[in-house]
Amino acid sequence: MRYGSYVLVGLVLLASMACVLPLADDPPDYDEEHLERLVLEAVNRTRRSRGLRAFALDRRLTEAARAHSRDLAQWGRTGHSGSNGSTPAERIRQTGWVAHQLAENIYRGSLYAYVTRTIETGQPVHEEYHWETPERLARLAVDGWMSSPGHRTNMLDPDLQMAGLGVAFDAEHRWVVTLDMASN
Repeated sequence: MRYGSYVLVGLVLLASMACVLPLADDPPDYDEEHLERLVLEAVNRTRRSRGLRAFALDRRLTEAARAHSRDLAQWGRTGHSGSNGSTPAERIRQTGWVAHQLAENIYRGSLYAYVTRTIETGQPVHEEYHWETPERLARLAVDGWMSSPGHRTNMLDPDLQMAGLGVAFDAEHRWVVTLDMASN
């Protein structure tokens, strides 16, 4: 009976030692609105380079996009359905926007390029994150959309002239971008 107690105490000590390893570096203080502007600028550069008009930013589409990004980040999901089952059309309509045509692009990516782990005697003792710049994050999102046929088609659709962007961060050092687009 006493032997079992020592094993249990030993396991508890090992578990508590694992909890006192140095915490991972905190991410930079990314500004959501700044990232939204950078992504929209990158999207519009891409559109203009193909002879299309730049998207005009719309407050209501931005409201819908931000709410959806926050929802996805909170629940650790990626997709066009909200946690309540809502569709892009329903979320956009809730803001008062009436569109004959709309589209939505979602991007989820890491905030860091890579992690360096220092290990001594088989145990990790430090993790150093190599964070992406805001400009690089914006480019990665747009490049991701451009390499996906459906997202590319949405982004380059000449009938879609208005856009809203929403950015949110999750607890796993990832970010979610929602780009909602609509016709006038």
